[in-house]
Amino acid sequence: MAALTADSETAVVVTDGELSHPGPTILYVNGAFERMTGYPSSELVGQTPRLLQGEKTSLATRRTLARALRDGKRLKVALINYRKSGEAYRCEVEVFPILNSDGVLVNAVALEREIRRRPGRRSTMREA
Repeated sequence: MAALTADSETAVVVTDGELSHPGPTILYVNGAFERMTGYPSSELVGQTPRLLQGEKTSLATRRTLARALRDGKRLKVALINYRKSGEAYRCEVEVFPILNSDGVLVNAVALEREIRRRPGRRSTMREA
């Protein structure tokens, strides 16, 4: 995995399939994810992606994402996460569930891109 994503400008995070609290658990992040969040991989691996969430992170979007993963469906959403510094940022997250032969979620792969507004333009993407 590391060789595939090391030079990517897209942030990549891989988790296990445990969706109940406190999971899921981060198994891998690439350098782009570290740069976007401000967390080194050594502080992320073994933690839950929930550590990136905060007061402006939509509960409805989080529930939609969990439901899609439970159903084994790919989903793209926009949400607000927080960097290690506490700064909020908006990102587009596309999540791909990895299911075993029985259809049970065993891993999830998320591709993330920060959404930056251009001066004078309003964002058309809304948090789901």
